[in-house]
Amino acid sequence: MLQRLRRFLTAPRRLAELQRAYAELQREARRHAQLIETTTAIVWSANADGKAPQGTTAWSVYTGQTPQEHVGYGWLDAVHPEDQAAAKARWLYSVQHEIPYETEYRLKRPDGTWAHVISRGLPLWSDDGSHILEWAGTVQDITALKHSDQKLQETQAMLVAKERLAAVGELAAAVAHEVRNPLGAIFNALNILRRELEHPLLGVLTEESDRLNRIVGDLLDFARPCEPRFSGESISKVINQALSSVDLGSRGIDVRLELAKDYDQLPMDGRLVRQLLINLFENAAQAMPPVGGRLQIRTERAEEALRLFVTDNGPGVPVHLRERVFAPFFTTKATGTGLGLAVVKRIAESHGGSVLLEQPPPPLGGAQFRVELPLPT
Repeated sequence: MLQRLRRFLTAPRRLAELQRAYAELQREARRHAQLIETTTAIVWSANADGKAPQGTTAWSVYTGQTPQEHVGYGWLDAVHPEDQAAAKARWLYSVQHEIPYETEYRLKRPDGTWAHVISRGLPLWSDDGSHILEWAGTVQDITALKHSDQKLQETQAMLVAKERLAAVGELAAAVAHEVRNPLGAIFNALNILRRELEHPLLGVLTEESDRLNRIVGDLLDFARPCEPRFSGESISKVINQALSSVDLGSRGIDVRLELAKDYDQLPMDGRLVRQLLINLFENAAQAMPPVGGRLQIRTERAEEALRLFVTDNGPGVPVHLRERVFAPFFTTKATGTGLGLAVVKRIAESHGGSVLLEQPPPPLGGAQFRVELPLPT
């Protein structure tokens, strides 16, 4: 009787304690729910045998799969086809050996794009540790991280390439200077010999010496620092100056100019842009047939840049070689250093612009180089 009376008297206090404990559990449940909702990762679970129950709302929103489509191994349908086999094999290996799960794969988004994700999971054991009750884990989007890593690798590769080019440039400059001195003596000797006698071999010597001199000039142009001195220049004037330097008319090449009239003045280094154009014109002249060569030079304004097109009717450049034409010392010609287009690229980029090799529209054929130079803001 006394014991029952004691329980009766203490019941309100124990009820209050239970109510406080229940309220605390409710707060913890809400907090965990909020953490799951606000996390950037998708929380998932799986049965002890590795098969997934219905998908969560977060999974459906992220992948576009319905909760029913997620059941079993249906979640694999949202994984990139090339990654499905590896993702499933890694998951089944963890389930079989009862070890933590971690793998990366691409996951389809509702808009059809693919996100790079990392999925991690842990087995949840029974209290006595005898068996696994279920699996729990997360799927974290690492697309931005992947892109950052890729950009870092590209930047590192670019720095290595620039260091190599700098070393090559220094070597080219040293070689060019060493060659130019004896070359000057050869030219002087040839001038004296031409006054003393006539022989067909003198013409061969002169022609080959001129070719060697052009090679030395290309090496020096490539090795010379490219630091533009900007001033207001007329692109039409610079184009005509470059045409005069190359003298395509004497080679029987038909030159057609289509220059935009709405914008002509550009902030540029006229000397460097003239060199860029000379190199493009020479490259086109060497590619075109001896008879019937046509060169089209066209400019147009495009948003914040002036586009300049140089198009020839030569054989063009094979698709698999188009990415390499601007590489130093790469050439498809029997003669030449392969530095002309490398210099073109460097001059364009030094002006904050770019140069691309494109397939010209029909019926032009051949090759088309598009140079973009920024307009003043």
